[in-house]
Amino acid sequence: MTTPPGRQTAAPYDQHEQHTAARIGRDHPHWLILWGTHSRLWWAYPRFRAAPGTIISAPTPGELLTRMRHTELATTSPGNPAPPYRAPAARPASPGEKSR
Repeated sequence: MTTPPGRQTAAPYDQHEQHTAARIGRDHPHWLILWGTHSRLWWAYPRFRAAPGTIISAPTPGELLTRMRHTELATTSPGNPAPPYRAPAARPASPGEKSR
């Protein structure tokens, strides 16, 4: 298959951010985690009973995780326990990955 004239193929956009979103999603399965390639923000949608319209955004993964935890605690009640919290597992840096 050839690329039509005027169109170029490119590498996946924001690959590091996409991998980070996937890792956060694995660590926090009660949330849907997305990286906004246009907004340049991290987004989290609860997969548990939360107030209608609850959507979290943050400029960094750390801030997103903090806001997610605050939301979990705020939605906790006797009939609606917060989802289990798992601290992210430490992982070694991948070859060629910068430490953050």
